[in-house]
Amino acid sequence: MMEDFASLPPDLFTVHERAFLEERCVQFASSGANAGTFELINRPEYRRLEDKILFLIAKFSNIRVDKGSGIWQRFEQSKTIRDRLTHPRKKTDLPLSAQDAKNAIEVAKEIIQLVSTGVWGKKVDF
Repeated sequence: MMEDFASLPPDLFTVHERAFLEERCVQFASSGANAGTFELINRPEYRRLEDKILFLIAKFSNIRVDKGSGIWQRFEQSKTIRDRLTHPRKKTDLPLSAQDAKNAIEVAKEIIQLVSTGVWGKKVDF
């Protein structure tokens, strides 16, 4: 989805928002054709997935996600499991149940629906 945002009209996002979504840095141009403006540069600046999701929901919908809400708590639980699997520590068991996987898929669908409804005004068919 982030690549989709990079191809959208430039005035849809501020340069800082575009940098945030594309995980690139913003730099002030003090010389050249863009002197006096901010521009994206090809240096990575990684952002947390949850921050990007919160930004997209806030930018494109009138919904505000409460971090204490059920959907956000389920998202955080799934993300914690994902992080343990993706970045394992030595001598740590990595239990994963079928229910954990099912919960992760369901909350991902809910988050996708929130973003899709806010950004594109329509639900995604799964």
